[in-house]
Amino acid sequence: MLSSLRTRLTLWYVGAFSVVLLLFSVGVYFFVDRILHERLQTNLHSTLTIGRSAVAHIAVQESALPALENPAFSGQVIALLDREGRVLARQPLNSNTPLRLPSFPLHISGSPQSYDLDESREDADDSCSGVYQQVTDAYGQRYLLVVVESTEVLGDQLDTLKNVFVVAVGLACTVTFLKYPNSLGLGHVLEWQARNDAVR
Repeated sequence: MLSSLRTRLTLWYVGAFSVVLLLFSVGVYFFVDRILHERLQTNLHSTLTIGRSAVAHIAVQESALPALENPAFSGQVIALLDREGRVLARQPLNSNTPLRLPSFPLHISGSPQSYDLDESREDADDSCSGVYQQVTDAYGQRYLLVVVESTEVLGDQLDTLKNVFVVAVGLACTVTFLKYPNSLGLGHVLEWQARNDAVR
């Protein structure tokens, strides 16, 4: 009777501890996910604002490339497109981040439009987030300004965090379970195994 009660109490303790640890891990994961995505969007909009201001002070038809400076944030690409989607200027020129847009026709307006694109293929590693907006140059001509940033690094960071939590929860539950072997009826099994090992 006492052994049965002890077993149930231990199992309840292990179960409650596992649930609390799991809820904590899930909460931290989603909190970090939200913070990272908010920072990504903030960086995209910051670069878009800088590019929009630069385009407004030049005549794109004369020279589009000098209007765009290299983005201040690593992994970003900024590009100026005409209304048919042709790229007029892009910075940096040698970036590994692909310039990806949602399917045309785009919902073009004077306010920034955000979008997220998954990998085009399983082995492509080209998932990204972006923001675009209609802009006008010094002559009042309209263009499309796009800023794109790869989300591969962000995804890898979140995957690593998830794996750490899975391992931590598993280890914590295992340690807690093994901390009370006698309560779960495992003490006799462990003693018997130890005696057999000693005889050998």
